[in-house]
Amino acid sequence: MNNLSFGRHLQLARKEKKLTVKELASFTNISARSIQQIECGNRSTSLPVLIQFCNALDITPQYLLSGDLNQSLSEKESEYTKIMDTILRLPKREYLLLEDMIHLLIEHKHR
Repeated sequence: MNNLSFGRHLQLARKEKKLTVKELASFTNISARSIQQIECGNRSTSLPVLIQFCNALDITPQYLLSGDLNQSLSEKESEYTKIMDTILRLPKREYLLLEDMIHLLIEHKHR
């Protein structure tokens, strides 16, 4: 994950929601200083913190992890919706297999 790109996306999403760093800090229980460091690309973040940001800003992880700043938040959300629609249309067996693969990837990343 590119810290600078992630930080820029985080800052853009926060500003689109018209939140200050302090307000985001209060929603996520992450210090304002830490959020500033993340937004500047000087600090990386963990999966639980990523999820807290997504929940507080009502965005997807894909948006924060994407490298393309030229797309708007609504375009990113549209992409996410298409992906989710595709996943939800999978036969149950393929859906469960995909779910297992995602869990394995997450476990592998934490090793």
